[in-house]
Amino acid sequence: MIWNRNKYKIVDQNKIQLSGLVSKYGLNKSGTLFAILHPNKMDESWYNYRLVGISLDKGILWEHEISDFKPNELRISDNGDAYISYENEIRQVSQDGKIQKSIIFKVDSNQEIGSFALIEDGFIITLQGKDRPNAKVQRTTFDGKIIWESSISTKDISYKGLVQMSAKNDWKAKEMPPWNPKSWNCLINNEIIISEGNLLVNYFEFPGSGIGMSFCLNIETGDIKWTTKPAPFESICGLKDGKFLIGHQGYGAFDTNLYSKDGKIIERWKSVGASVVNSNDEIFAIEMDNHSDSKLHFVELKKGSEVKKGKRVPGYYIIHPVLDDLGNMVFWRNNELIIIDNKGTLHKLFTIKPTDRDWTSDRMLLHKNGTLVFSINENLYVLKTTLGNLEKSSWPCKYSNNERNPTIKREVNNKGPNCIVTTN
Repeated sequence: MIWNRNKYKIVDQNKIQLSGLVSKYGLNKSGTLFAILHPNKMDESWYNYRLVGISLDKGILWEHEISDFKPNELRISDNGDAYISYENEIRQVSQDGKIQKSIIFKVDSNQEIGSFALIEDGFIITLQGKDRPNAKVQRTTFDGKIIWESSISTKDISYKGLVQMSAKNDWKAKEMPPWNPKSWNCLINNEIIISEGNLLVNYFEFPGSGIGMSFCLNIETGDIKWTTKPAPFESICGLKDGKFLIGHQGYGAFDTNLYSKDGKIIERWKSVGASVVNSNDEIFAIEMDNHSDSKLHFVELKKGSEVKKGKRVPGYYIIHPVLDDLGNMVFWRNNELIIIDNKGTLHKLFTIKPTDRDWTSDRMLLHKNGTLVFSINENLYVLKTTLGNLEKSSWPCKYSNNERNPTIKREVNNKGPNCIVTTN
């Protein structure tokens, strides 16, 4: 481990040995981390998932191996409990590891919960088909009672960058005509984002082409307000006032669009990556591309479609960045913990010697007083640093908060029962 001596320092560290690899995790405000673990070996035990509770100060508090319930998705509530989903069920788990409640949802026989989000009076649930497309979105109470339900279309999709070849045309590349997707599942990351009255859900064909679409619904009625054209996803994040940032990468695409609350594209940039937004609505990203020869940078996406390029940031695998309230972006790439400060200067805190295939958490967490949390292989790192606290903005990190609940903060008011109040 190599340490840099500069104003960005690690003043204390704790490396917690885990019994598996982190699949999903979230951190509550009191410093208890809930993590879904799976074994490090690809054998029959791969499906023996565990749920673990960890104190950032004391280490592992409890651990449960779950035989009847394969944890899939995780959210943390305001009271510090975790909600864990599997198939047609969500379980509420307290900080001491005890199951408080089990909610069964009404779904079709071939459907399962793809993802969910916590709102002030219940859940937003995205459903997907187990063996064929069957997508729906539900808003429910905390008891699972359906408030509204909306079907998500799986009609013909197409994308100009996707081609096919056959003997009929001498194996010449030809644009693929519209097709019916064989699967229509929730996007792997940022499946649901809520910004004020807008609810964005994201589905794509996986296994399959990887082509997908975003659907914006009215959170009160479930009516679909607008959709995007089919495209390959790279990143999605939310802004305040019902706006969304959607990036595309693959099949020749390398761009990001900013959508208004009404679904109009109000900005286009020729860049895409893991994005954060500060309290001034300035957008920053670490570029992502599948091409091994790509020259990738830290960028700022400015008004007028301007891409302001900063430092080169080579590599591919990344722990998505988090933004502190001092303007520092922190992330993991090329086996290094990297800070890009508010002047665009790059700092490296430490490196770890790579293995054949390192497994990392998919996002960085930033707890109070500059405490960074992330995992590499079977280790959870808790680093107390000289960084600030999590930025108070619409999207300071992946999922917009440490709780892994993808909702955008709105000012508290008492003007009516439909006010959605969420916190970062």
